[in-house]
Amino acid sequence: MACILVGYQRRAYTYPSVTPHQDDAGHIKLNLHPGDWRDPDDRAKFLDECNPEIYTGDPIAFAELMKLPLRTRPRALISTAMGLRPGLCRALEAHFGCPVLNMYSTNESGPIAVEVPGAHAAPDPPTPATSPPLTYFHPLQPRLYIEILDPDGRPCPPGVRGEVTLTGGLNFYLPLLRYRTNDYASLEFRALQPVLVGLEGRPPTLYRGASGQIVNNLDVTGALHHLALPQFALHQLADGALYMKVVRGAADQRQIREALLPLFGSSQALTIEEVDSLGDKVVQYTSDLPPVHPAQT
Repeated sequence: MACILVGYQRRAYTYPSVTPHQDDAGHIKLNLHPGDWRDPDDRAKFLDECNPEIYTGDPIAFAELMKLPLRTRPRALISTAMGLRPGLCRALEAHFGCPVLNMYSTNESGPIAVEVPGAHAAPDPPTPATSPPLTYFHPLQPRLYIEILDPDGRPCPPGVRGEVTLTGGLNFYLPLLRYRTNDYASLEFRALQPVLVGLEGRPPTLYRGASGQIVNNLDVTGALHHLALPQFALHQLADGALYMKVVRGAADQRQIREALLPLFGSSQALTIEEVDSLGDKVVQYTSDLPPVHPAQT
């Protein structure tokens, strides 16, 4: 068994397959949700029997995989579909004793880039995070041309954040032409090689703190990066109060408050709700407040 793609959804297609160009190696798409199994304990037994070399999946599925009493260990985990938090990445690497690759990809383009290994190494000694740690993604497709564009469609200079835009790709029958991904990063060059820096899905959201200060969602990402959160959503109501949903058991509420209140102010109203799942897709940062003019930031 070469690879198992794990998911965690109430309903999902599951199937086995073989891949001829890998000497008929086995591949399985598998749902870890207990509702898909006659006995939830069978999940670990089945996976140990398969003993795949690689697991692929998203952070939600990997958080569930980590709870199973597996006796076997893969050679690597490949995370796709949504952003992998540094805290969860470190927890997965420690638990499974193997590299965890954070892949940036879309349905339209396939794999775009992979995060530089070791980017999630914890500081020594650990220090509170007040700004987002920089992430570096190496492009994977030589036939995929990546641009960083501003809101008017003009190329951004190296080091300036903008929207990741794609041309070309793997599909010769449907090549992309300046396909705007709605993801944001800057493009820099390291030893003549292009890298995406500070990749963040979806447009930036600006919040207001208790004293009226502007808080960028990138700062929220940085403040929470040391927590093993597979998924969360932060919303600001029209009255300025914050409402946050987190996956149950990922981190306690005290840790979350200690991470966020230094950003927003000690008097900031913050409600945290723990849920079993936020669904397959979630918009992570939202606000009911009027948009902030760039000059105010």
